[in-house]
Amino acid sequence: MALYKLDRKLVDPLGKPLLIEGKHFTVGEVLLISLLGQYQEDPFSNGEGKLRRYKLAQKLGSQNMPELTAEDIVMLKKYAELNLPAWPFGFVCDVLDSPYQNEGHVVSIAPSA
Repeated sequence: MALYKLDRKLVDPLGKPLLIEGKHFTVGEVLLISLLGQYQEDPFSNGEGKLRRYKLAQKLGSQNMPELTAEDIVMLKKYAELNLPAWPFGFVCDVLDSPYQNEGHVVSIAPSA
């Protein structure tokens, strides 16, 4: 697990605020919206998948820098892919591919025993 800083605002290729329906969203907000959407081709549509989505949504909704597992990242990218156009999707993936670093070191959380 590692920490991810999801309070970054989405920006366009020129570094200007990227507005979606007139609002400037953070990466975390866009991921939460994507995660909670309804999709015809939902890769995690069974009961277990829905419960994972629910728990991940709780984590995203309550923290600006959540601890995410590799499985969480895969799920978030899949729903972002289903929901977002190319530029915001790529921006979100860049953030998810870059765990939070403190003084140049990735901050990882060891699993509890």
